[in-house]
Amino acid sequence: MTAKRAERDHDAIRTQVYMDNSVLSSKDIIPIIFTTTGQFTVIDGFIIHLKARPELINDLKSNHAKNVLNPGGWFTLRNTYNPTSCKTIEFINSNFYISKNEILFCIMKSSVMYVEFTERNGSFKCKRTSRQHATHQAIQLPIERGDRKIIKYLVNIKTISPPNFDPNDLLAQQHIEITAMESVINEAVQHVYKSKPTLQNYNLKGFETPDVFFVPSSIISKVKRFPISMITIKELLQKEEEYKTTQLNQLRDELSSIINKHNTVKISQLKSYFASNPTEFNIDTKLFETICEKCYVNSKNNLNTLSNNIFPQLVNNWVQSTTNEKNKVQSISDSYCIIDQFLVSIKQKRIVNNTDDDDFKNLTTTVERNKLRHAKLVEWNTIYLSTNPVVSLSEELFKLVTNEPVEFIEDENGNIWNYFADIKGTKKAFDTISIDCGDFGWKHIILKTPDITTHGKPSKTEKYTRFYIENLIKNHDFNENSKQLINDILEFASYAKQQAVYTKLFNEVIQLFKKSQLG
Repeated sequence: MTAKRAERDHDAIRTQVYMDNSVLSSKDIIPIIFTTTGQFTVIDGFIIHLKARPELINDLKSNHAKNVLNPGGWFTLRNTYNPTSCKTIEFINSNFYISKNEILFCIMKSSVMYVEFTERNGSFKCKRTSRQHATHQAIQLPIERGDRKIIKYLVNIKTISPPNFDPNDLLAQQHIEITAMESVINEAVQHVYKSKPTLQNYNLKGFETPDVFFVPSSIISKVKRFPISMITIKELLQKEEEYKTTQLNQLRDELSSIINKHNTVKISQLKSYFASNPTEFNIDTKLFETICEKCYVNSKNNLNTLSNNIFPQLVNNWVQSTTNEKNKVQSISDSYCIIDQFLVSIKQKRIVNNTDDDDFKNLTTTVERNKLRHAKLVEWNTIYLSTNPVVSLSEELFKLVTNEPVEFIEDENGNIWNYFADIKGTKKAFDTISIDCGDFGWKHIILKTPDITTHGKPSKTEKYTRFYIENLIKNHDFNENSKQLINDILEFASYAKQQAVYTKLFNEVIQLFKKSQLG
């Protein structure tokens, strides 16, 4: 890293950010912004004041926004999320705006009301109604138009009762109106904000920049009241991890229980087969019982080894396969592709910020932009506001994008920190993609290879059991049927066989889980 870059990186705006330093998309996380004047979030382009009764703030230009947001918070929001959805609602003809983000309505539940739609001349209109007649839930938005105030509705796309029309027609009407008014809306936004203000230090002299906590939406849905403290967020995250651990432990115990029952039934079937065919075998009954017992104990010990060592590996493989799906190269055109949620310029060998890159805006085709509208891309605000490197597990990304080794600090828990962080740890070089983010400094994406757990080994009883049985066969004059039966028991209880059954059952459970997730 050059001295000039290091100096600029260190002097960039310092906003304390708390997040898992893996890449997350905007659909996965919610920013909680802590300022001296309150707590805020931005969802679907709307600013929400997180107080006892959460409140929507019209837009950043309003006096309301400037009164409740401190200057540092205002500038940070303007340079990152730049929420302008209220401006869109103001200019479209419809008196409603459909949102697909249910977490917004979860946070604003104290303001949610019931609405229905009427249709006239092929155009829908939203109106407040009783729960009995409602098809949707909504939040009322007072919109100022000059000297007068009009009422519009922010509507949850999820229906609460079947409407007598196709809900997609609402989205179609919204899309047509936004498209028709796009240039007017953009002009109005530009007129209000003029040019994008910079976050240079002189602008923020005396300002206190906000702390930002990026939280999974699944956690926010569990919050009962606002504002929420960082301690509470951390506790909820910890409970989420504990819940996942409990679920995995239950799955591990269930797998062991099912296979142990299978082994018990198998032994019982072999005993029954032996007892019902006395003329086929020349094994003493008590000796056969001993063989069965030793093999059952061996199978149980092997199962314990699998549960303790192989189960974590199977879980890691499952997670890695999910990651590999995400890391597959998604082709947009000969010039662009998506990998690990990043848009990559193939020819320039660099990551492109599709929200703030002049070359991208000027040189991309309509077909490319249309494809990207439906793509799941990284939330760039998490990159802007992060003070630590973002971790990627995608080796393919680093094959496509120019990178260089850069030293960071790795703490005892494996977390990676920037070199200027006041953290105890070991300096370590990582392959790094560095991105110039203007006033936010240089941001770094590092390649971290996941740890690989070593496969377990057969239990100690396996060796002794095999030795015991092989000696039995060697020292007794068993007929071929008896030898085959003994070998069958030994084989079924072996580590290799138990591992095959364990892995097969685990994969079947995962497939059932995937199907359940698809609904």
